[in-house]
Amino acid sequence: MRGSPIARSFLDGVNAGALGLMLAVCVSLGLASLTSATGWLIFGLAVSVLVVWNLNAAWIILVTGYFVTSLRAFFSEAIL
Repeated sequence: MRGSPIARSFLDGVNAGALGLMLAVCVSLGLASLTSATGWLIFGLAVSVLVVWNLNAAWIILVTGYFVTSLRAFFSEAIL
């Protein structure tokens, strides 16, 4: 299929369309879920850690979940 110029052009178009669709879904989900300053802060820290230290995204999610859970438990006990 790579030898045919028509098939190659078609596959390039399919790849471009798939990437555009994935980008549109990521932007849509990001705007729908990042509605507070806390969400934006967590997002910014996660992207910074991902870019600077090149960690696996699964570790970032686990550590962030741990810290958010710890902070919620701390502040709920402080209020009581």
